[in-house]
Amino acid sequence: MEHSEQEQPTAPFASVKDNIAFIRQSLGSPADLLIHTFLTADGEKAAVACIEGLVDKQVIQNQVISQLMQVGGSYFTRSDRTEGLRDSIY
Repeated sequence: MEHSEQEQPTAPFASVKDNIAFIRQSLGSPADLLIHTFLTADGEKAAVACIEGLVDKQVIQNQVISQLMQVGGSYFTRSDRTEGLRDSIY
């Protein structure tokens, strides 16, 4: 993920690795940044990033990551599905 000083990269990128690097760089690599990487049900790489102390890690694990691990990445190509998942999380 190389960008010149004049270019302002925007996320999301095609790879999880580049998105994680962008988040770390954008936030200044804080010590309390938590990034959990995992595979979705169809084997696609995914990640969840949050700041420790601002979220309940158990809720993130049980309500977000476990849900994402049960569905495949193609599940998120339809907006009605992503809205349904978002609604179930909130």
